Amino acid sequence: MLSAFDSITSSSSSATRNDSNNKGRWEGGGTRWKEKVRGCCLFNGMRCQRIGSSRVCNPVIYRETKFCITGPHFPATIFIVIFTTVATYIFGFLAADVKSNFVDPNGSVTMHKVVCVFFWCLINALLMATACQDPGIMTGPKELPPHVASDPALYEQWRYCNKCEIYQGPKTRHCKECKVCIDELDHHCPWMSKCVGKGNMKAFKWFNVTWIVYFIYSIVNLFND
Repeated sequence: MLSAFDSITSSSSSATRNDSNNKGRWEGGGTRWKEKVRGCCLFNGMRCQRIGSSRVCNPVIYRETKFCITGPHFPATIFIVIFTTVATYIFGFLAADVKSNFVDPNGSVTMHKVVCVFFWCLINALLMATACQDPGIMTGPKELPPHVASDPALYEQWRYCNKCEIYQGPKTRHCKECKVCIDELDHHCPWMSKCVGKGNMKAFKWFNVTWIVYFIYSIVNLFND
């Protein structure tokens, strides 16, 4: 099966472009690719491309790493960054200054504050690793593989997606929010701005483990005499 990573690499030389008003459209593997106006908000002077409702902010980085692609709900991800920042300031600094056992006589940064900053950095790094990673966007195959067509058991597990115009494997599902098929789709998470699938599941799990540990640590230290 073809991923969006493979499609953007193989389609770049044969893509049909419409250069009027710096806009264009790519057709690759049944998934519609759109180019936006030159000058991305993150990388000035480069063209942002769309895969479904996701935006490839930097095609060069995306081709090399499958990174730098944001989903349709990226403002919700920014909200999480703001929320964790405010929570860290309240529980890590204000609460520490109120509780005397968290503040040394010289008023310097305590171990508690260092731990909170560490968790803040780790949580947001994992958040961005999930929100900016290709979740497993599929752009193929356009035809049913021969080994599937000849095996009745496998044939029953494959489906055809009329929206993406590709065949879906047993674990591939179409997301109506992202408007693409995702390999090993688990669910669509607006807080991550996109789907959680094969490509970003590991980062998503570590993100959840980290914020839960951070939450427990903050509550315990808040009420610990």
